[in-house]
Amino acid sequence: MEFFKKSYPWLLAPAFFLLVGYAYHSGDLNRAWVKVTKSAPLAEYPRHIDLAEQERGKMLLIQVPIRNAGGGELTIDRIVSSCGCMGLERQTSDGFAPVQDLRLAAGKQERFVIRMHVQGDVEAPMRAALRFRTNDPQQPDGSIELVVKRVLGGVIASPPEVFFGTIEEGATAKQLVYLRDRTAHPRTVKKVESSNPDRIKAQLLPAFEGPDSESATGTLIGVIEVLASGDGIGPFEGTIQVWLDEEDRYPDSVRVFGRVCSAVEASPRVLVLPRSSSQGPIYFADCSLRSMSGRPFQVVHPKTPNGITVESLSNTEDGTECIMRVCATPEFVSKAEPVSLRFMVTCQGRESPLDITVLPRWMGTPR
Repeated sequence: MEFFKKSYPWLLAPAFFLLVGYAYHSGDLNRAWVKVTKSAPLAEYPRHIDLAEQERGKMLLIQVPIRNAGGGELTIDRIVSSCGCMGLERQTSDGFAPVQDLRLAAGKQERFVIRMHVQGDVEAPMRAALRFRTNDPQQPDGSIELVVKRVLGGVIASPPEVFFGTIEEGATAKQLVYLRDRTAHPRTVKKVESSNPDRIKAQLLPAFEGPDSESATGTLIGVIEVLASGDGIGPFEGTIQVWLDEEDRYPDSVRVFGRVCSAVEASPRVLVLPRSSSQGPIYFADCSLRSMSGRPFQVVHPKTPNGITVESLSNTEDGTECIMRVCATPEFVSKAEPVSLRFMVTCQGRESPLDITVLPRWMGTPR
């Protein structure tokens, strides 16, 4: 005990200098000095905000105080967010207005709002940050990190996205989407909207149980009938937005996508002539026409330019597939100009064009 009393001053001195050194290197000592002397602007704000658990789709308004604890005018600008889900705003008499930069006199404090849309994978954390530049010499680059510990899935769509696969031109396909609310107090579906109404239509139906009702969790709050139109060949995509009877919530969305094909497809659609072989160039190529729905069809041969001929080689007994042979003369190929051959195909009383391109070899591959 006597030894400790004698050594106490010698132990206290190193500890004191260690604390001072840590404070100096961490910036706390410099910040404390600026705060006392008011020699420069000093920005004070929360650097980390814990938002606990939040439901996906929820819109949060987070109060954030920013204070100039030093001297001189504090300037904050170049405010950017790490994602498009959030931004800094100031409350006004007319509501909220975005903030691009701000100025605070010495000793002044102002409360701002971070508007944040909760998104991300259900049951996973969500992190976002607001970054900005200041004229505070102690921290010229500032940031506020916001963390949602766990994203909750309040409204679940089954299926989570609608894939129509391949739809025949002129046809209409339908699928149903079941909406379930897993919160303690289920809400009501206010409306549903399609982002691509020309190709995708959505209609809210009264709730009725589907095939997954036994294994599904949550309360069934609605059923969406999704119709995809077969007008226009090619891929299509859009989203169905689901609006609930809550003001502080962004709409949930269900992705819808697929492809519209011709009633009859050609393979290949591009023929390169002449073809190479060990015996020399071959000036013909075969193309298969096949019904995508398994229904019979009829083909009218196109008008061909001089140097191109088309003939039918074979047809299946049920009329759902045929082989076309396209022949070209050496003189035609030497012109080196692509030609589009338009077949007219009739399937189930609907006539539609089917184009096949003949490409001279030098355009398809180098000589």
